[in-house]
Amino acid sequence: MKKEERKIHRIYYQEKEIILAGMSYVSDESAEIIEKILDTEQPDTICLGLDTNRYYIISDKQRWKNTDIIQILKSKKLLFLFIHLILISFQKRVGKQLKARTEEEIIETVVQTRKVGAGLVLVDRDIRITFRRLWNMVGLKGKILLIIELVIGLFSRKPILGEDLERLQREGILMLVFKKFAKSFSQFKKVFIDERNQFLSQKIREAPGKKIVAIVGEEDIPGIKEEMNKEQDIEMLSRVPSRPRLLLAFAFLIPILLIGVIGSTFTISHSAGFRQMSSWILWNGILSSIGAAAGFAHPITVATAFFASPITSFLPLISISGVVLILEIMIRRPTVGDFEKLAEGTFTVKGLWKNKVTRILLAAGLANAGSIVGSLLSSAHIIQLFMKVH
Repeated sequence: MKKEERKIHRIYYQEKEIILAGMSYVSDESAEIIEKILDTEQPDTICLGLDTNRYYIISDKQRWKNTDIIQILKSKKLLFLFIHLILISFQKRVGKQLKARTEEEIIETVVQTRKVGAGLVLVDRDIRITFRRLWNMVGLKGKILLIIELVIGLFSRKPILGEDLERLQREGILMLVFKKFAKSFSQFKKVFIDERNQFLSQKIREAPGKKIVAIVGEEDIPGIKEEMNKEQDIEMLSRVPSRPRLLLAFAFLIPILLIGVIGSTFTISHSAGFRQMSSWILWNGILSSIGAAAGFAHPITVATAFFASPITSFLPLISISGVVLILEIMIRRPTVGDFEKLAEGTFTVKGLWKNKVTRILLAAGLANAGSIVGSLLSSAHIIQLFMKVH
């Protein structure tokens, strides 16, 4: 049996002929085999296992690279940008090791070679929804492990070997990134595998035309076939679960207690209460602004850090790092291209200081560190004064 024949799975649903075409994520042959399938089958519609955001990147790479971060924030694509950076990092490593076309290049070939007249339907769920559903389903331990795996995936430069390399070719980059995470949390399989298969199968069934070629990962095909005759609730699968309110209430507890301590001191000694407030403002403001300055932030940002840090330290939903990030982004206007250089790991030590992204992250991180230290020192002084007057 020819390779292209082994990758084809035919399903007949009502009056439609659905052809599932399996794709290897890292292969020189996949694009050629899929191109032959499209030539032979002449479908009415091509379903591509891709979401709208990734399709936009592939179809207009230069425009995406030149997009500045303000536009990313306005369109609420910051999470997607982070995921994209992880994919870029892995793709560069895999491309160098195997000298083969990566998933993105394979999909680009499919998009460019689709037949004129055939419709194109993107059938994958928005990756941002998938991540948010997973994030809201796991507890604190899960969130910490998830962040660790993401950071390792973004910055690791070690070659991918043995079983991991085989898994990558079968299942794709994201599954490899989360392999360790998946062993500890059942929610991963539910969100990344079961729900995705349900979403893909429903979208493929709903695609127009009597003859449909659906190009998906080889490992996705068994799950899609299993779900194909079941009605799926797309709206439910696209909904992000709400966060537990208990965590939000706990985040406000410490600031409320601190305000209570200062207020209680004021009722006994106005001078001690003012000293508590001054301690909070000065320790927070000075150390946060020093941190921002150490990260070579703009003078406007440094001044803002001084005034904003004492306020944001009382507000769990707003952090000084977020304020510094927004200001520095507005002033320096980094592009997606600057972020991709970060993911590609093309920096020297000197280059880290020149890239707009690393400069912004450094300023935000140091400003936040200064604020944390200032909060701890001032809190100790506030409690000391409270104990003294009582």
